[in-house]
Amino acid sequence: DASAFVPSAHEVLVVDDEVVVLTVLRELLRRSGYRVTTAASAEEAIDLMHKRTFDLVLTDKNLPGASGLEVLRVARTLTPPPAVVMITAYSSYDSAVTALDIGAQDYIEKPIRDVEALRFRIRRALSRRNEQLARSPESSTGEQHRARVMVVEVEGTRRQLMAEFLGRSYDVITASNGEQALAQLQHLKFDLVIADRNLPG
Repeated sequence: DASAFVPSAHEVLVVDDEVVVLTVLRELLRRSGYRVTTAASAEEAIDLMHKRTFDLVLTDKNLPGASGLEVLRVARTLTPPPAVVMITAYSSYDSAVTALDIGAQDYIEKPIRDVEALRFRIRRALSRRNEQLARSPESSTGEQHRARVMVVEVEGTRRQLMAEFLGRSYDVITASNGEQALAQLQHLKFDLVIADRNLPG
């Protein structure tokens, strides 16, 4: 049934203080079948989240006033909590790891050049949220039993395929080189690390 793949019921909140980015993301997600609401600041996003239920929040980390991390913190307190994908500046691993540590499902680096990668990450974040909601309310700690796996792979397509495959059963975080992997290992605990032996750096 092809209609099952149309995510028309999903409400997405996009938060960015750059009008051009906000417009591009809104149109991209609308064309992908999502219902999109936009906010230009963390304060506006938090106000909207308290008034309406969103399935996913896509937020820039660096916002005027309160940051995207504050949006994430508030999102985690909501019932049901939306999935959160954080947009971080290119190569700002620390902020990406902080976002994942607080509870973001994923992050994507800015500038966003790979539209398909963004679509994939949003689909995966929504899928993980649906699985977590399905495990509630019997156990609010159900998501703790999902093993966390790091995939360290230089080649982007292979890295994405491995993440998509493993993401069906595990919480997957990816790294493209040794330095990025080490930075994440300092902040997060992993049950398994899958690494290419011949990594740069």
